[in-house]
Amino acid sequence: MIIDESWQSVKVQCYCGYRGEETPLSFQMGKKRYKIRRVLKGWYEGERGDNIALRRVFRVVINKGDIYILVYDNLTDEWYAKAIDVLRKDFAGKG
Repeated sequence: MIIDESWQSVKVQCYCGYRGEETPLSFQMGKKRYKIRRVLKGWYEGERGDNIALRRVFRVVINKGDIYILVYDNLTDEWYAKAIDVLRKDFAGKG
């Protein structure tokens, strides 16, 4: 996964378990905070060579129903987000 200009830097609040920050609970993009309703999937990507993943990746659903990918980069200690499925209202009936 390549983090490019289509990703936004975000602040993430996580559940803190015995391994530190484990599961995202909410994230802030700009001045807006999004509560995470459900984590659909979580996985690790890459390896630094010392059995530590380069990135933790989560596919999440926020309260509005939109789906985002959240990425934590271990090298930079930064979080990034990208909307992958934003619910759109059907305006076909308007006329």
